Amino acid sequence: MDLLASPSCTPRAVVGLALLLVLSLATTAEAAKYGDTCAKATDCEDRDAPFCNTFFTDESYQHNKIDYSLTGEQFKSALATVNMVPKSQGMCVECVTDCDCSVNEFCGYDFDDSYDKDTKEWTYTYKVTIPAGITSANTGGGMPAGLKKDIELYAKQVEGLPIKSKCKKYSTSHLKGTPKVCDANMDVSAFGKMVEQSLLSGPDDMLSTCAFVDASRGSMTTVQRTPEVWPKDAQDRFCGRLLSFGPKFFETKFIGQVPDTSLIKNAEFQMSAEMSTGNFYDDLARCVPTVVAADPITCPSCLHSANDCFMPRQDKLVCCSGGMTYWWNDDSRTCHDRTAPVDVAYPAYTTCESACSRADTPYNQGDYYNECKDPANGEQTAAMKDAAPDTDAKANKKTWCTCVEACLTCTGGAGGIGERPKGLINMNSDFTAIHGTCVPTPASWETLTAAPAPSPTDPLPSPTATNFICAATDPVEECAAPVKTAGLFCKPACVDCLVKAMQHGCAGDTDKTAKCPTTTSTLRAMGECNYGDFEKSRVTYYEFKFDSSPWEWVGNCQSGNCKACFEGQTRCPGDPSADGYFPHMAANPQICAGGEWVSTAAFNQQEPALNVQSRALITIAVMVGVCFLALLGVIAAVIMSKKGLSTKALEAAQEPTRAVVTVQGGENA
Repeated sequence: MDLLASPSCTPRAVVGLALLLVLSLATTAEAAKYGDTCAKATDCEDRDAPFCNTFFTDESYQHNKIDYSLTGEQFKSALATVNMVPKSQGMCVECVTDCDCSVNEFCGYDFDDSYDKDTKEWTYTYKVTIPAGITSANTGGGMPAGLKKDIELYAKQVEGLPIKSKCKKYSTSHLKGTPKVCDANMDVSAFGKMVEQSLLSGPDDMLSTCAFVDASRGSMTTVQRTPEVWPKDAQDRFCGRLLSFGPKFFETKFIGQVPDTSLIKNAEFQMSAEMSTGNFYDDLARCVPTVVAADPITCPSCLHSANDCFMPRQDKLVCCSGGMTYWWNDDSRTCHDRTAPVDVAYPAYTTCESACSRADTPYNQGDYYNECKDPANGEQTAAMKDAAPDTDAKANKKTWCTCVEACLTCTGGAGGIGERPKGLINMNSDFTAIHGTCVPTPASWETLTAAPAPSPTDPLPSPTATNFICAATDPVEECAAPVKTAGLFCKPACVDCLVKAMQHGCAGDTDKTAKCPTTTSTLRAMGECNYGDFEKSRVTYYEFKFDSSPWEWVGNCQSGNCKACFEGQTRCPGDPSADGYFPHMAANPQICAGGEWVSTAAFNQQEPALNVQSRALITIAVMVGVCFLALLGVIAAVIMSKKGLSTKALEAAQEPTRAVVTVQGGENA
């Protein structure tokens, strides 16, 4: 049949099918494949790589500040996502544990290897490793600068480490893992050896630095070391496959600007004592380098309670005026004064004037519109227009005025109060010093006719942006945190304006000291060696956790023979309450029989048949034994019977002789 000639296979239909095929292939190409990055198991749709082996979890999003510019349903939606699901990163792999593989297989590393017969060294090129450049994707306020750099440091340490990803069969090749003759009780002390290391002989304070020292500053030290675990010298007698041994010294890596190359040579005899791996040298271990952040971490000290970059940003330290931080409300971001009958309590909030103030600028709240601006028309005063102040006092005054003016422009454009309106006729005396605060602009700057005070029985008026009334009969606790429209107070962008003002120095201050100077620090993550379980975390912020063990698999040495397991050992139990339970293979637990793993279900099914066969063999053996014994009895009887007849015949033959002897004896007598 000619398919192309059929009505369903017209050229148009063929083109359509081709397009569908292309689209299908394109869709399939987008699915994460083996070795691709993933965030969750559902990202790994490839049948050959169904698991996401996660190694990094970013939990910092729960510390993010809500976007308080949102209102209504948008704000409710944003509030619901504050405690977000942590964001993870991993790799799509064929397996994570041995229980993800088929029976009598293990989850190992995916690598190409080569063996140098002269040096007797293995070289491994791993295909699935921790990728480079891991960091927090959180750009909000929930990830302080120090913690974000901390992630980068540890990520730099572990990048390139292999993770288990591929199901393999237990090796039977001598060079590829399983020894011809293994040792179950290796006496590691027998492999102790003398090791020469270059240790720093300079001042003790040099030991706290990461800079390498010149060879002339070091001294050769010979130490006797005893392996703490399986030594490299005995790797060919280990039952299993060992892949990694500790180096003599830790490698060093840098983030940011790299120091002079003469200081970073990674030569054995240019290392300080703290760079030595000690007893891990040539011992079974996986080691990561020391990482230094060459570029300093910076943050404004006033935004962090401990004056460092590792604390969450605390805007209350900036937005609330001194002495009022205790009454900060996280939900409404307000600086409430419980003693004030009406809130907004403007004196509780920091102003641009106080943020720019220094010891040499003795100006008070409200002075800006006297010292720097004309309160009637908003024009700059002569002090601000003075291009070359001839005294420190004048210079400081101009600097303060310039700082306040810039701050007001900033706060006014970031949701706070900026310059007050010009030409006010009946200025409200309560509002003379509210400019430059991160609160909503009042509905009117002028004095309004006051409404009669509500009686205790009347309902309280609905709160507005500038009128939150607490009744005299209300408990103090309720009045301490009045209901406000979220998002209108201390917006992060407005707080930034105050921070800039606090970091503004004055001409008369030779040190240009600011209220909240920038804090700087250089970070370092020290190198470490361990047996493969890497874990580093900051509670509720981030976690690195993965297995990169220095061995691929460990078996059981039985009288010099290396087996995958010991008789009767079990793994991957089907009972969720059992130790070592793995849900991936819950329906197929395994047991060790004959030195290899077999399905427990199949083993149990074979056992009755084996018992029947055993009983049959025993019965046959007993029957054969009985028959054999009977045969022996018959043979013995026959032999005995023949022996009796022979004796009688012999006696009969001997009778005449006796008679002759007797006769002859008689005659002689």
